[in-house]
Amino acid sequence: MTLTTGILSNPYLMTTLNPQQKEVAQAFFSPGENRKIVVLTGPTCGMSNKITNIAVANLIDKRRTTIVVSNKAGKFGPIVISALNQVLPKGEPLVHSGNLIFQPHDAHPRVMFVAPHDLTSTLIDTLTSNLSAPPIDIIFDGLGGFASNDHWQKLVTPLNPGTLLICDEPLVLNGEKALVHELATSEEYHVMHLATKDSPLFKPNVDINSFLKAGETEKDFQARLKGTFA
Repeated sequence: MTLTTGILSNPYLMTTLNPQQKEVAQAFFSPGENRKIVVLTGPTCGMSNKITNIAVANLIDKRRTTIVVSNKAGKFGPIVISALNQVLPKGEPLVHSGNLIFQPHDAHPRVMFVAPHDLTSTLIDTLTSNLSAPPIDIIFDGLGGFASNDHWQKLVTPLNPGTLLICDEPLVLNGEKALVHELATSEEYHVMHLATKDSPLFKPNVDINSFLKAGETEKDFQARLKGTFA
């Protein structure tokens, strides 16, 4: 038995999402042909921890596997599991083991956290060789670990993900556009914007200058705050 209250109405999993983050979750789970989503985020929009919520919800309510490519999203797994295990049947708890989240009674649908450097052709071959594996979705928490879009796209193509969600800051340095810029300006992706000014994580007394990155122009910085490209 799994939760049947609906992915966005599950109070133990989703109430911590702010309005911007809920829009992302709704886009992820909404049916439709365009299942490639780019989310342009300003700093402190809080998507790295909410990605874990979305991935676990995909496991529980949709029985789908989610590969989360991130250096940090996995650390929020125990928090999500602790909340959900209060309402899941006692014989069907969520387990966090290494880089995986799954339910012991059915370990095939799972959440798998992978660092960018661990997303290799060997791992992809292992995943695709399991013909009994459930449908796979992929979430990227930033594309900074990849040399080019061709790099990661060639890796994930054999998996044929049902939904592809990419969250990244639209940072431009020294005239070089971020990888997400190329995706967000194509017609392949549904583009969303999360602005720092709308994030409850951004306190009014925070020094804006503390978010400036080396080599970043004021124009680039303002674009990041808005979660868009100038």
